[in-house]
Amino acid sequence: MELLMFASVSIAIIHSLAPDHYFPFVALGKLKNWSVKRVLAFSGVAGVFHVSSSIALGLILINGINLIGVAESIEELSPLMLVFIGLLYAIISVIRGHSHTHSTSTAMMLQENKQESSHPLGLR
Repeated sequence: MELLMFASVSIAIIHSLAPDHYFPFVALGKLKNWSVKRVLAFSGVAGVFHVSSSIALGLILINGINLIGVAESIEELSPLMLVFIGLLYAIISVIRGHSHTHSTSTAMMLQENKQESSHPLGLR
């Protein structure tokens, strides 16, 4: 049980370091001119809801899957479905293309950074 808890906490910490988990809050706070305290409070509340909903959904799914007896089938099909969905998204993006530009694209931020020699997020 200790190993499971250690693994869970380790994965949670590594998972929280992904930029898509904190960057939206930093960007929103910058856009709305929020204080650091407000950004931290907002991201903390969102984190609590994220973890709570993940636990609740996991418990519901595990108990529901065990009740109807399809756990083994889902275990076998899940990796194949992930690969299939990833390939489908890749094919759709190749077919449709990406024709618009973003004012905050990495290339534009780097260019501005060279000209103004400031941080792309306005941080110093």
